Amino acid sequence: AAGGPIVRDKVHFFGSYEGTRRNTNYTVASGGVLAEDGTVVPVPFRDHLVGAKVTANLSPTQLLQVRFGFQKNSDKDGASPLASPDALGTISNKYYSILASHSAQLKSSMFNEFVFQYTNFNNSILADSTNPAIAYPSGAVSGQDINTPQTTEQIKFQFKDDLSFSKTLLGSAHDFKVGTLIVHE
Repeated sequence: AAGGPIVRDKVHFFGSYEGTRRNTNYTVASGGVLAEDGTVVPVPFRDHLVGAKVTANLSPTQLLQVRFGFQKNSDKDGASPLASPDALGTISNKYYSILASHSAQLKSSMFNEFVFQYTNFNNSILADSTNPAIAYPSGAVSGQDINTPQTTEQIKFQFKDDLSFSKTLLGSAHDFKVGTLIVHE
């Protein structure tokens, strides 16, 4: 991670990266049902996470920020001592997000915030083999992962504008908030 000023007391940045590598495995132990008994099967997991943010003080009453996020990971589906190596699937996820916001204090008792966000999420579980799926009474499985194929894609645009203000009515202070939220998926 790193961060700091771009322009002293005006514009700042922050960025980070996080990675995970997990190398595990399992040993097929079906009690003789599967020919692969005793086989050691790798089950790798990988995850990459990136974040970045820039903030700018446009004036003493206005703040602009832009944020980016990214995550990508992969894992194995169906890993079990009762699963032959060809019964696995590969899980993949990718997520992107961009957010921009502008905040402004319009008066001493009035504040406005506008936010735009774009997100893109992709998920898939795909078979590691096209062999016929076989499920034995003992719970042992071989062939194509029965949870595959699966895919999800979500693209989302969000616009939000909120105005907050305080008013004195009938001798009492009251806080109000009005706004608009538009979400397109």
